[in-house]
Amino acid sequence: MTSIVNALMSRQLVHDSRYYLAFVVALQFSAAWTIVVSGQEIPAQVPPQLDVSAMASEIERLAKVCDSLGLSEQATMSRNWLPKPRSDQSVLYLPAPDKKPAANPVDAAAKWHEHFDAARARHAEFWFSEAKRLATAGEEQAGYQALWRVLRENPRHAQARRSIGGLASGINAAVRARKSTVAHAQFAWPAGSFSRVDLPHFLLTTRADNHQTAAFAKQLETFYVLWTQVFYPLWAAPGLLAEKIEGGSAAWEPRRQIRVVLLSDRKEYLQTLGASEENIGVSVGYYNPELRTSFFYPDGNLQATLVHELTHQLLAEATRIGARPDAGHESDYWIIEGIAMYMESLWQGPDYWTLGGWESPRLQTARYRAVRDGYWVPWETIRAGGMNDWKKDPEIAKLYTQAAGLTHYLMDSTTEVRALDAAQQAAPLSSREALFRALVAVYQGQSAAGELAPKLESENSQQLYQQFLIVDNEDVAAIAPHRLLSDLVLTKSQLSANAWASLDNQHALKWLDIGFSNARDQDVDWVYQNKQLQRLSFEGTSIGTPGLARVGSLTALEELDLSGCPVDDESIKLLSRNRGLKTLWLTKTLVTDAVLKTLDAIPSLSSVDIQLTQISSQAWEAFTKSHPKLNRN
Repeated sequence: MTSIVNALMSRQLVHDSRYYLAFVVALQFSAAWTIVVSGQEIPAQVPPQLDVSAMASEIERLAKVCDSLGLSEQATMSRNWLPKPRSDQSVLYLPAPDKKPAANPVDAAAKWHEHFDAARARHAEFWFSEAKRLATAGEEQAGYQALWRVLRENPRHAQARRSIGGLASGINAAVRARKSTVAHAQFAWPAGSFSRVDLPHFLLTTRADNHQTAAFAKQLETFYVLWTQVFYPLWAAPGLLAEKIEGGSAAWEPRRQIRVVLLSDRKEYLQTLGASEENIGVSVGYYNPELRTSFFYPDGNLQATLVHELTHQLLAEATRIGARPDAGHESDYWIIEGIAMYMESLWQGPDYWTLGGWESPRLQTARYRAVRDGYWVPWETIRAGGMNDWKKDPEIAKLYTQAAGLTHYLMDSTTEVRALDAAQQAAPLSSREALFRALVAVYQGQSAAGELAPKLESENSQQLYQQFLIVDNEDVAAIAPHRLLSDLVLTKSQLSANAWASLDNQHALKWLDIGFSNARDQDVDWVYQNKQLQRLSFEGTSIGTPGLARVGSLTALEELDLSGCPVDDESIKLLSRNRGLKTLWLTKTLVTDAVLKTLDAIPSLSSVDIQLTQISSQAWEAFTKSHPKLNRN
């Protein structure tokens, strides 16, 4: 560092603002790379590896330097680089794209990137050591995931790339579509009207344009790699990881291509499948186990359906478990659908992916049904139901909701299950291990009962499930600051004032339910920034007139539940601006006949519940006669 100062001073460049900036940047970013001994600065003995704790300290140091230099983007990226550890969520990794700016000795951003890359490279060495250690210890899935974390920190890590092999390069494989020269044998498409794309793990037949095909192909290969990290024990041979890390040449998997069809649009999708597949009209994708083919079409809401259907297909076709095509037809259909719905929770963060977590879209409805409504199908009943039983059940939507909730519960809770190991002796398993065993059993045509019964058939199973679903302060603090939610159910949550206030970064909600929580009027100011909000429930809370003062700004609001809230006729007048309001619950409120004038002024209102209010039966009867289309209670 002294040499930098002397060089700058000797040239009398410190007074030049350009070089003075270079001096400041070099000085601040180099601070951790030198130490002072007996008054002399000498290079620090930098350890070759940074473990998780040391990496966290280093990137926070870099962030503080960026703060002092006004590099807000780099400071944020530094602080967000390491995802927060969570017990209810898995983190998955892919090689991170290079974001290095053009080299410039006086560019503070370039200097930051130099040190940031150096820290990542040392962190990658730690994770490669971890991968080897875990592989040797027989913890192969964790070791495999560690290898991918190596490539996230250092995509050019030679040993990790050699170990992973073509799985890493497949994500960015070139998409070369070959026009057909003959008609399609199954769908009678004429020659030249469709193309085929050979991908590392998929054979894609496409009727979409080149841009849509290329984007879709990348989605397929990206999901495949993420899927291998989640289901490693089901597709990789035991002992293979250690062999690959040591430089072995054995292939990760046999050469296979999963068949997928991308149709041009919804109309063609319906024409191709609609005549033979029940309910195909409400879907954007479908896996046909008899044809061993998945069908999709380009759509802005494809992500959840894509991972759902591919999960079905990959578990059936890309594992070593010998899956039967009729798995779940006779019983245990809940686990077939549950694991696919769980995979819908896949979320892309800044250079990492997460799976699971209390904020997952499917868990919002599961929480609503289980915690607010008390919906619960006993274990013996839900596991006995096969595919055909579910299709005939009038409450099939609720069954799907519980299947999703139970799968999240088993995949992400920290409790153990007492199950039988291969030696038929009681052995503790994590809930996730028990679920995987049950999943394999069902795909092989057996029952899930033995593995999961100890957790799901006890007297307090429903209570433990509900407790898992209720959101607390720790959960709210754990959500990624840059993650915007569409649905949020916090029913029965007892949060601190700070936790409620921390939700002010959520401004894209369409459904919010804070019913039966401890939310107060002063806790809900952030709600009104959600201009897309369509469904809102304050049911059973203390929220009254002050909290409703700004409801009129929610112009997209269609449903509002004020049941049990301390609201009266004057409070409801505040809703007169909500011209699009269709459904309103006023159950157990203080409203009287006078409120009907306000309701009359809301043109879209089609459903009102006034049970246990002070509205007289005569006034209500007259009101409903003048509004014959109103659904009433």
